[in-house]
Amino acid sequence: MSNLVIVNATALASSGALTILNQFLEHAINDSKHKYLCFIHESVKKKSVNNVTVISIKKQSFIQRVWWDLYGLNKYIKKNKLKPKKIISLQNTSVNSNFEQIIYLHQPIPFSKFKIKIKFQYVIFFMYKYVYPFFIFFRTKKTTFVVQTDWMKEAIIAKKKIAKERVYVIKPDIIFPVNNLAYPDKHDKDNSSEVFFLYPATPLFYKNHLIILDAMRILKTEGILANTKFQVTFKQDDNDELAIKIAKYDLVNNISFLGVLSYEELFHKYLKADAILFPSYLESFGLPLAESAMLGKYIICSDLPYARDVLNNYSNVEYINHDDATKWALAMKEIILKKRSNSLSESENSYMYCPKTSWADFFELI
Repeated sequence: MSNLVIVNATALASSGALTILNQFLEHAINDSKHKYLCFIHESVKKKSVNNVTVISIKKQSFIQRVWWDLYGLNKYIKKNKLKPKKIISLQNTSVNSNFEQIIYLHQPIPFSKFKIKIKFQYVIFFMYKYVYPFFIFFRTKKTTFVVQTDWMKEAIIAKKKIAKERVYVIKPDIIFPVNNLAYPDKHDKDNSSEVFFLYPATPLFYKNHLIILDAMRILKTEGILANTKFQVTFKQDDNDELAIKIAKYDLVNNISFLGVLSYEELFHKYLKADAILFPSYLESFGLPLAESAMLGKYIICSDLPYARDVLNNYSNVEYINHDDATKWALAMKEIILKKRSNSLSESENSYMYCPKTSWADFFELI
């Protein structure tokens, strides 16, 4: 039997998707049983090493990616007379090929219960919701699906009636720089009355930043928002809708645009934050929740299955209806008042991220 594995990862260039690719490659080079031929985005600077051969593909438009998945990759396989043992898609979609496939499915939009508004700026997300599933399930006869959470497994089975034996829940790695960085003690925070709420997320609409602004508006009318900062991990011009609302609510002095942070920089922001906010209503996993819990941070997050899945058995968390600004305001108000009265403390219970599954289980599927 061939020991060649072809990996389709041409769309993984940033954020959590890039993390998936990096983790996969780190494990692949230690797999002595197989050789990997990996097609990756040109912006991802990876070199061929040991048993892993990397081929860079130019940035693809939506149409070009569809062509690649449905025709281009299979054409390459036939032209070079390859007979792979498996084809792995790390980017949600099927490849039009008769060889067995493993699809790493981490796009939650097609499986959410939330409707996508028909607006120009949401066109791509509308496509993800109602068109993308065709490309995910284009080939299912010889396909195994891998997801990150139980809720995603249940959603796939319910949506496409796929046998549960063909859907595996395998958790991502969390490699936190706790042991190899010099960093301040997590209790060594600014003793001033300034309150820091941190939300590590991209500026996509379903990350739901606007609900926090609505909550802050309520707190402002109550006169308790002074010296409070809402920290976001993108630039001011990355989200026009957010900028308009900040100006409308006169919250300019209460928002800190941190920009894109390195993992080490984000780690230090976690340590200095008084609470982590996570109002997103579409997530496959929600990595910042696990990272925050590992540091004992107080977390206020959406009361949705993905969050309860990740934070199972973590006590220092408050779950809030994702679209109830009044309740978000009340939860944030409690943090502000505790900080000002010096009664705000972090969790002493140690949260250990110990998933029952890991990348080792993924490679067993190969």
